[in-house]
Parts: sequence; structure tokens; C-alpha cells
Amino acid sequence: MRNSDGSTDNDTDRERLEDLGENDAGVEREEPVDDKVPFIDTLDAETRAEIDKVLELSTALAQNVIAALNRGDTQR
Repeated sequence: MRNSDGSTDNDTDRERLEDLGENDAGVEREEPVDDKVPFIDTLDAETRAEIDKVLELSTALAQNVIAALNRGDTQR
């Protein structure tokens, strides 16, 4: 059963779909990754230095924990 207001011509239906814009069709498209500025590039030098220090300390902590676990050091 067809709706009375619908077209019986497939070409007309196709044209209607092609005429739909992004918003009309409900399709959201993301920008290509290349167009986005990496987060770190938006930070000033002082903030970058602080982040580097935190990462350095975190890496050292993780290495120490792994070494302790490998040694069997489980003192609480």
C-alpha cells in the first residue's frame, strides 16, 4: 500500500533524497582528524613542562611498582 502523497517514480524519490541537506537527513559528519589542533599545541610552555614532569613521575612510579611486584615485595 502506498501513501497517496508519495511518488510512484523511483527517479523522483532518488532526487528527493539527493536534495536533502545534512541537517535535513539527520546525518552528522565529523571533521577530518587533520583539521583538528592537538590539545598539547594549545598549551603554554609552563603547562607543558608541568605535564612532562607529571608524566615523568608517573612513569617512574609505575616502573617501581612493577619492579617491586617482580621482586615479591608485598609489604603493607
